[in-house]
Amino acid sequence: MITLDQTLYAIERIRDLLRSANQIEPNLRHTASNLKDLQSMIEMARKKSREDPKEFEAYVDRVLSPQLDSIVQALEAGTETQLKHLQTASDQLNSLIASLQMVTGGMDDSLFG
Repeated sequence: MITLDQTLYAIERIRDLLRSANQIEPNLRHTASNLKDLQSMIEMARKKSREDPKEFEAYVDRVLSPQLDSIVQALEAGTETQLKHLQTASDQLNSLIASLQMVTGGMDDSLFG
């Protein structure tokens, strides 16, 4: 049997986990901005590469590739915890729904005291 107190606690816990989801949006906006900057850098480098392909290759190795690695690492670090919280919240919500369905699913009232 699930009590009202247990239900309230579960809902509060889910709410707390979902709050961290608000942090995903700013992280994604920041990543999008970084990707736009990288795109501009690539475009400029591409234009210059027509003059000296070897210089372009060196620029990719020296600047663009590390920049992209940095963006990927920042995206992973900025979303990993929040995505885990969302998954945990989803799991807890499914468990709560299953418990509530057992209570309301027409089971024999004698089971609930």
